[in-house]
Amino acid sequence: NNMVMDQNHIIALCDFQYCGKSCSLKDLCYMIACYCQEKHHDQHAKHSLEEIVLDTYYNELVALLTARNQNKSSSELETELVSIPTRNALQDAADLCFADLCRWMAGWGYWGNDFLIPRTKLVLDKIENGNELRSESEYRDAVYSAYPLERV
Repeated sequence: NNMVMDQNHIIALCDFQYCGKSCSLKDLCYMIACYCQEKHHDQHAKHSLEEIVLDTYYNELVALLTARNQNKSSSELETELVSIPTRNALQDAADLCFADLCRWMAGWGYWGNDFLIPRTKLVLDKIENGNELRSESEYRDAVYSAYPLERV
């Protein structure tokens, strides 16, 4: 379950040593940052493969959830309708997941993931919105304001 192979049959191992409930985008963002080779990142501090990976994931997610919703009876739809997130909501979740990874890696080392620091700065700038936040509750409120739960 933790081996990947490219078209040249080069094998890489993924160490999933930390498990728990979380946003499913976290695994994708960790994969992009830790396992996808990158030659450069753009001026927006995004990994060069991020859009391709997230677009592919989003398109598959929409197709699967649409099919799931279409296979429900009308009574099931009232209680079991699965909402399909917007692509912007998916991007918001990815922004927070990359920032969380940067936070975690700050204690361990970045291992060549130099796009994470400027990327996280952009996320923090969006959250802080030019304000000096002085407490955990101010940060929590600012996060929910910048990244509303109904969108993520």
